[in-house]
Amino acid sequence: MKQAICLLAYKSINYVQAFIDQFENNPDLYFYIHWHGHSKEECIELRNRNANIKYICNQFNTIRFSANLVFAELHLYYVASQNSEIKFCHLMSESDYLICTPSFFVDFFNKAANSNFVTFVTDDFKVNTIRKKIFGDDYMGHKASQWKSLNIETIKCLLSSQNTIEELISIYKANNYTLIGGAADEFVMPTILINEINIESNNLETNKRYVNWSSCNGHPLTLTFTKYKSKRYNIDDDEVTSNLIVRKIDIFDQDCKKFVEYMKEKF
Repeated sequence: MKQAICLLAYKSINYVQAFIDQFENNPDLYFYIHWHGHSKEECIELRNRNANIKYICNQFNTIRFSANLVFAELHLYYVASQNSEIKFCHLMSESDYLICTPSFFVDFFNKAANSNFVTFVTDDFKVNTIRKKIFGDDYMGHKASQWKSLNIETIKCLLSSQNTIEELISIYKANNYTLIGGAADEFVMPTILINEINIESNNLETNKRYVNWSSCNGHPLTLTFTKYKSKRYNIDDDEVTSNLIVRKIDIFDQDCKKFVEYMKEKF
């Protein structure tokens, strides 16, 4: 059983390589990468460095809030699903770091092959009321973190929902995204997962990624050991170590790296 790391990457080759290196060439993990804004030559160089990269492209302009984020995600899922060995797909960025060993990560999802790991967001009454007006009673819009882990059967169902996905993207474009409640990939995919795939009835768990929103600027807090020690950010050991991944991490920042290493010891 193989698992696919579907990576939506933006940063330099050193960052992407560091992200890949953390998985220690685990033979059960294959990489499928969309690398925004980087040249074909850079893509070739990165692939030549890493035998476990099975696919890399740069074809979508995946700026924040763009519908292309959805298309890039679906494209990686499609390519990964063509490999009959793949049983799980993990959507990640180069700001995500394991606090468990790669072998623990693989074993955990092997044992949960029938589950899906998505963290849905409960919004306030006003946002939900607006969504209801847009979609009606029978097809409620939903929001979730775009970073998730889905089993291959759910991936295939997503890929078969292409027409509905395009309809939802049209709705997203036609309505102010702040009313919808998030970026395109935070809205379109969760709405499909709930309404078309009924993911809630299929061993649904949270996404196993620790994120801290104390920064209050619309972005997750970049996690450092100094911030961990500060009471201001309320970073709880048990909450962090109940997950497998922490984000956001700048692995070339020594304070971030110290936080990751400390949590690995606590895990």
